[in-house]
Amino acid sequence: METKENNSKQEIEVNKIALTEEDKVTGKQVEHSTTEANKKRSPWPFLGLAMLAIVGGVVWKGFTVSQSPSSPEQLETAAAKASLPIRAVRAQLNPIEAWVFSNGEVSAVHFKHLTFQTAGTITYLKKIAERNLREGDLVRGGELLAKIDQRKLNADVTVAAAHQMEAKKGITNALADLQQAQASMEAEKANLVQAEQNLAKVKADLTKAKTNRNFAETDFIRYQELVAVGAMQRREMEVRETNFKDADADLEAANAGVRLAKSQVRAAQARVEAAQGQLLAAQTQVETAESGLRSASAQLDKSNVILEDTVLTAPFDGVVAYLNIREGDYWSPQVVRTNNYQDVVESVPIVIVDPNTLEVNLELPTFDGAKVSPRQTAYIVSDEDLSQASIKGLTNENLVELAKAKGEVFAVNPAVTPGGRAVNTRIRITEGQENLKVGERVSAWIAVAFNPQAVVVPRGSLVIRDKPNGMASQRQAYAFVVNETDNTVEQRPVELGIEGLAYQEIKAGVREGELVVTEGKNRLVDRSPVQLVGTANSK
Repeated sequence: METKENNSKQEIEVNKIALTEEDKVTGKQVEHSTTEANKKRSPWPFLGLAMLAIVGGVVWKGFTVSQSPSSPEQLETAAAKASLPIRAVRAQLNPIEAWVFSNGEVSAVHFKHLTFQTAGTITYLKKIAERNLREGDLVRGGELLAKIDQRKLNADVTVAAAHQMEAKKGITNALADLQQAQASMEAEKANLVQAEQNLAKVKADLTKAKTNRNFAETDFIRYQELVAVGAMQRREMEVRETNFKDADADLEAANAGVRLAKSQVRAAQARVEAAQGQLLAAQTQVETAESGLRSASAQLDKSNVILEDTVLTAPFDGVVAYLNIREGDYWSPQVVRTNNYQDVVESVPIVIVDPNTLEVNLELPTFDGAKVSPRQTAYIVSDEDLSQASIKGLTNENLVELAKAKGEVFAVNPAVTPGGRAVNTRIRITEGQENLKVGERVSAWIAVAFNPQAVVVPRGSLVIRDKPNGMASQRQAYAFVVNETDNTVEQRPVELGIEGLAYQEIKAGVREGELVVTEGKNRLVDRSPVQLVGTANSK
């Protein structure tokens, strides 16, 4: 206290001296200016200004002396005033996951749009406990759910069946004629073979007859010569003449037999050709009959298909998701609207879904889609629950707690959608199907990376600044680590790892247990003095 009073008195006295000297100088300047205005200016004004500067320096020195602390307690107080208040947490070793997020829609893996393919009045709708079928009802595969008036179609089926029966009878008759023609063909072929064999035989007889005739002729001529010279009796010559005439007659007979056999062969060949013609005609008749049967069968099948199109049956065990018909309504295929999927499900007669196999369809940005692959774990959260959790702060723990269902990535489209420039992804639900509804909008969180032992700090604990002597585009993440010995901070460059929901992995630059600034970091530089006002442990 005495030191402060002495300093104050010294300051007042110096100020008084300064004012007195200033007045004297000012008075001399006025007097000199009035008496010697036309004379050359005196150097005294410059001397006055110099004296004034000296007096100001003395005053400033006294002021600084009076303001500077003169004790260790005052030095500590001044240092405390210069320290920046901060909050910090300790880096800890914890598991961390990286997530990819997008909104999607729940759909059934197995579903069927049931619709009539023909127009008509709905004459039947399934009854359950004496009431008509409605949305939410369970149905069994193969159950008849609805049908259209079938009387005209039943008549068409009857007519088509009759035509098929006639065609079958025509085939039977044609096949009988074909078999008869084939038998006749075989018989005529056998006759031809026999005629050819007979011709071969008579040709052999003709050859023999020629040989016999030539021998008889030679023998007769020889005996004629012997008789002429008297060496043989005439009776022997006459015998040889008779033998020659008989051989000649046999030769004529053999020629006649050959001619007859040849005519028989030609007749047999003609009959074979005729039988072949009958066989071809029978085959054509069979083909015509078969074509008629195919046509009649096709007409019958068509009628049966049209008849089947008048009934709706459950394709599998499932639930009625949409029901847009009533018994007595007139149905026409033109009723179905195809502008968008919502119009489809609201206009087809019945939609059946399997509630036990659900999936979520979503579109991911291209840069996120590259991180996703099949079999990665995914959590499904409702938008309402996600909004409430985001207010309090979303973490791995409460994300898992909020999840209505769990699944895994089933398929990732390798192509990018032309319009949205996104990657279509399907998540197959493995747990919690009962908590989801088809068509519901949900949020899907996919775990794309995991480190079970990572040094983590809360997100937002780091600052991004330009690298020293670097371009503006060269940015570096830094952490301010508290030196608990002298209450200063060290600005450290860090290597980033997985970015989780609430925490960031530090791969290099910060060690487990070190105190990292979380609040007040933007005012800090390397070696800044700090005052710690709060700490917490990262999780």
